[in-house]
Order: sequence, then structure tokens, then C-alpha cells
Amino acid sequence: MSQKPALIAVILLLLSACSTQTLRQSALQSIHVDSSGKMSSCAQLFDKVDKSVLEAGVADVQARRVAGFPYLRTNRLLANLGQTVSADTLPGWLMQLRELDKEARRYEHQNRSIKNAGGITIEKLDACADILMQADLQDPVQLEKIKHEAQVPDSYIRASRILGLYPVSRVFVNIGVKRLQKQIKKTFSQAAGERLNYGQLLTYAPEPETGINSTAIARIIKSSSQNSLSIPLFEKTDESLLFQQFAPVWQLDVHDDNDKFGAPVWSAKGELGIQTNRPKVYRHLSHAKINDQLLPQFNYVIWFPSRPAKSAFDILSGNLDGITWRVTVGLDGNVLMYDVMHNCGCYHMFFPPKEVVLARVKNENREEPILVPQRAPVLKTGERIHLRIASGSHYLEAVQAKPVSMDYLTYIFADYNELRSLGMEKGERKSMFGENGIVAGTSRKERWLLWPMGVEDAGAMRQWGHHATAFVGRRHFDDVDLFDRYFEFP
Repeated sequence: MSQKPALIAVILLLLSACSTQTLRQSALQSIHVDSSGKMSSCAQLFDKVDKSVLEAGVADVQARRVAGFPYLRTNRLLANLGQTVSADTLPGWLMQLRELDKEARRYEHQNRSIKNAGGITIEKLDACADILMQADLQDPVQLEKIKHEAQVPDSYIRASRILGLYPVSRVFVNIGVKRLQKQIKKTFSQAAGERLNYGQLLTYAPEPETGINSTAIARIIKSSSQNSLSIPLFEKTDESLLFQQFAPVWQLDVHDDNDKFGAPVWSAKGELGIQTNRPKVYRHLSHAKINDQLLPQFNYVIWFPSRPAKSAFDILSGNLDGITWRVTVGLDGNVLMYDVMHNCGCYHMFFPPKEVVLARVKNENREEPILVPQRAPVLKTGERIHLRIASGSHYLEAVQAKPVSMDYLTYIFADYNELRSLGMEKGERKSMFGENGIVAGTSRKERWLLWPMGVEDAGAMRQWGHHATAFVGRRHFDDVDLFDRYFEFP
């Protein structure tokens, strides 16, 4: 009997290795290598860089590589748009794929040590990318290949589900999920005076800035979509204004430093920790498609040092913890949805406005139900969303609309992309995330119970684009059509 856990561990390790090997193979297979002249030279240049990146172990996987086309990467938004891209919109779509690769390579270049840099500059790669893209734009066969390859696989390991007898094991996991959801709804139903504090209640608000009215918000959002793909893309100043406008207030029950949020940093020993002396919220822009309209989503991400163990049998505890609060906004500047998850992809909850209709999951035996603990509160002038966070577990316990007090502490904003290249000693840099999109050293014991659900290292902290949010069924935090699948919007 004692050999079975070891056997399972070996199998899971092999499955993880397979997913990394897929990345390595796709990175080294350029479709242009056998071309002539500049195209072949550029393909070889990309392959040389990719080999250096993979040897250094610094591959950035926030966006997925497009197999055979080393100058392109994709995400779930662009994969969705690629299904209906037309001749008119195709150049713009391809340029967005190019921008994702350009962004990722900037962080990979920063994270490579000097000895692995190979003397190839970002400028050389950009020039080669232009050559390859212009050639592919003139070749219908290549364009069809790009559309076919520019997809994002789901975050579920099929082999794990087969090995774990998923059709049977999901029944028991679903029972546990529904029991947890019932407990969460009970917590949200409590009056504020009924909640116990286990430590000091600290409240953090964004630093005060000049607000903008709903008319100005609507104007900014509508003008941001004036591009061939109708993707809301903002100027930096406008983006900062909107993030400030929809930013939440964090109300924390602080028992010790593990309940304070801050900035991830690498220590002198190469260990990842959270610096809590200056509270920092990481901003990230994403997009949703609601009623065939692409809309902006403002993500606010915080990190805690750990989720401390309550006992030796606590399977949910571990290093680092975090929360992502997301605000989806319509073209008129009104909020269409709030939702939240822990940075493992766990505990995904939705807070729709009262006019949004919840559609039931068609078959709750095959897919776990979505969790709506309460409706979104209505904000009045001078109010912000207040998020009550529990001590230890960091569970969200309440979402309220309240005025901002002058007594609140403040937090600062930072770009989420900073986490893809953090400073270290001797001028070196390293991403917070590994080549599998997981933060190393943040594993939870729950993974040994939940591996039959196909989620790699369940409970571990993850990079954007790698958050599976359902154990039963298939669901991702960055699914573009996520809200349309479960809600009906006016």
C-alpha cells in the first residue's frame, strides 16, 4: 500500500514534464527554417534565442507560443477572435499576437544571465519579426496555419483525469464543492456585527486622486475600442484613471504579518517572499465578451506571505497566498460584474448587479455550479467597494458599498507585469513564475486529493492565463465568454 502514493507522484511528475516538453518542442520548431535568404536567417535567430531561453529556464508563459511561428504568442482573447477574423481585421489580429511575443521576450531577455544572452538584441529580433510577419501576411496558406495554431489549450491534464477515474471521482469532489459553497453563502449572509475579529482590523484604500464622472468614463471606454478588432485598449493616462476609479478598499483582519499584503521580492538566498512594509496592489487589464461586445476588465491583485497552517493536518496552508478582484465595465461606464478568486484559481465567486439574470448550470453532475454569494452593492457618490478579508484563510467574507474614511491607510498601484521580472542580487532578474505558470514553493497538500480533477498542482499560486477555476468541468478565469455562459445581461 505504501508504494501507491510514490507511484502516483512519479506519474504526476511525468505528466508535468510532458507539459514542459511540449513548450520546449513548440519553441524550437520554426516553420520558416527551410526558407531562403532573410527568412531562414531570421528563423534560425529565433530558434537560437529560444534555445538560450529554455536552457536558462526563464521561458515566460503568460501568453502561449504559436507553434511554428516563433514571433507570435496568443491568449484566450486572441484565440477567440481568431475564429472569426476577416481579411480586413487579420493584420490587426496578427499584430496583437506579435505584441504578446514582443512583451514576453522583453522579460525573458531581462531574466537571462549575461552568459546566456548570446549577444542577440531585442532590436535584432524585432527586425526579424517584421520580416517574417510581412511574408506571412502575403501567404494565405501560412495565415491559415497561424489561425489554426493560435489556440490556447485548457489547463486540465487529460491523463490525470483518466488515471484518476474522473467520471467517478468528480461526484465526490462536487459534493465537497457544494458543501463549501453553502458555508460561504452562510458567511456572506451574516450581519457585520456578527463577524468576529481575530486580530486588528486594518483598512487600505487607494491613494486619493481626482475622480471622473460616468460620462467621462463612458467616453474613454468607447473611444478605446476604435480599432479593427474593437478591443478596448487605453492610453496610459486613461488606463490609470479607470483603475483608480474602480479600485476597491481592502478591509483586513490582521492577526500577524501573514495577513498583510505587499510586494513579492527575491531574498539574498533566492527565496521568494512578500515585503509588507508598503502595501502594493498589482493592476492588470483583461477583456470579456458580453453580448458580442468586447469590454474592459480591471484586475486588482494582492499577495500575502503565506496561508499559515491551523494544524498538522491542514491541507490548504502553504507559502504565499493572494486574491484577484476583477471589475468588468460596460460601454456606458457602469459595472456589469464583479468577481474574485484566490491566485490559485480557487474560490471563484461572482457578484452580478441585480438586473443581471443568473442562468443555471445545465448539468451540475458534470460541472460544478458557479458561486454567487450575494448581488453587487449599489455605489452612491463618494462610496467604494469594501472587501472584508478573513484572517489566516484570506477568504472574502463581505462585499459592501461604503464611504471612504480619511482614517484609512493607503496602498499604491503597480503593473502586474513587474512580477514577470523581479530584481535580484548582482543585477540579475527572475520571474515570480515558473515555466509551467506556477509559483515554485507554493504547493498545497490538497493536490494529493484533487489530482484526479486534472488541475496541475492544485492550490499552488499561478500566473495570469493559468487559472483553472473549476475542479468539476472546465472553466478558466480568463475565458472570454465566461459571463455569457452563466449569466444573461440586459
